[in-house]
Amino acid sequence: MTFGPAGKLLLSAGADGTVRIWHSCSQRLCRSHSGQTGPIWSVAFERQGGTYAWGSNDGTVRVASLSSAGSAVSVAKPCDGPVLSLAFAPSGNIMAAGGCGGGVWLYDWNERRLLDTLATNDLVVHCIRFSPDGKWLAAAAGTRVWLWNFGARDKTPIELSGHRKSVLSLAFSPDGALLASAGRDAAIRIWDARDGFAFQRQLSAHLNSVWALDFSAVPRLLASGGADGAIRIWNPQTGETGEALETEHGCVQAISFNPKSLMLASAGADGGVVLWEPARERSAKEART
Repeated sequence: MTFGPAGKLLLSAGADGTVRIWHSCSQRLCRSHSGQTGPIWSVAFERQGGTYAWGSNDGTVRVASLSSAGSAVSVAKPCDGPVLSLAFAPSGNIMAAGGCGGGVWLYDWNERRLLDTLATNDLVVHCIRFSPDGKWLAAAAGTRVWLWNFGARDKTPIELSGHRKSVLSLAFSPDGALLASAGRDAAIRIWDARDGFAFQRQLSAHLNSVWALDFSAVPRLLASGGADGAIRIWNPQTGETGEALETEHGCVQAISFNPKSLMLASAGADGGVVLWEPARERSAKEART
């Protein structure tokens, strides 16, 4: 699940094999894609907001345009297993995909061709994120975070270690200064991108695996969602957190801040998408998928 760059649309998908686009203010469904085989594990908006993509359980990546009648084009089939994460580069036609296959695949989504494969030492890549300036590509694979510098000739990745179990989620702050990582060890680790991704601090409050992370724009807050069914809002600079937002998701599997406000969307195992106002720490509106 993710908001579009203008904050007006919310893109969601799930185990029912359907992709849905909602108007975030009215909660009105404006478009859907169905007919997929098995769950859809990942969705992403391109930076301009006119193009979106999703990765399916059958290993395919499909791209669609808001300006079209709603038809989708199959871009690639990078692996035989699920495509667990997608990310569009901030500029150009590059899209990264990762999942069950032991690497990160880079595609020209406009021309539908493979550009490169970035190898990791783990067979499963759970999450992929580009830094806001497009310089860095981060991938969560195994117990480490892998970082490739797109501006350097040497494509040897930087490896960030410290998690005791698999890393499941990543998030860059909107200014690119911080990278957050979290996973099955219930820990959230903050890395300083301005200092070579030096470890800054660890945040601990969840009782179990942390499946989702996202930063807000202004003020800079970090939201986390976990298998304990709670959402926590953190001050990433101090490590302080407020009272947990209790959900009915069972497991919070996705969260996304609206880039133009402090509205936060969450989704989970109950099939619901919930919109929150974290500053007031209450549930605002709910739309059922």
